[in-house]
Amino acid sequence: MHNHAPENYECPFCILSKGGETEYNSQNDIVYQDENSIAFVSPKWWINNPANVLVIPKKHYENIYEIPDDVLADVYKSAKKI
Repeated sequence: MHNHAPENYECPFCILSKGGETEYNSQNDIVYQDENSIAFVSPKWWINNPANVLVIPKKHYENIYEIPDDVLADVYKSAKKI
C-alpha cells in the first residue's frame, strides 16, 4: 500500500502515545489508554468547539486499511467507553 508520509516524518500522535509531548498536546491531554488505543483531548480546531477527543491506535498505521481487525476493534471499544 502506498505510503503518503514524507521522508523523516514524525507523527505527532505517535509522539504522544510514546510518552512525549508536542506543540499542541501534552500527556495531561490523555483521557484514556489501553494496550492498543489512546484517547486524548484534541487542541481547539474550530471557533465554536473548544475541543474534542480523538481515539486512535497506539501504533502508527499510515492507512486505515492497514489496521488489523483486533486493533481496530479495541479502538472502537475504547471510543464507546468515552
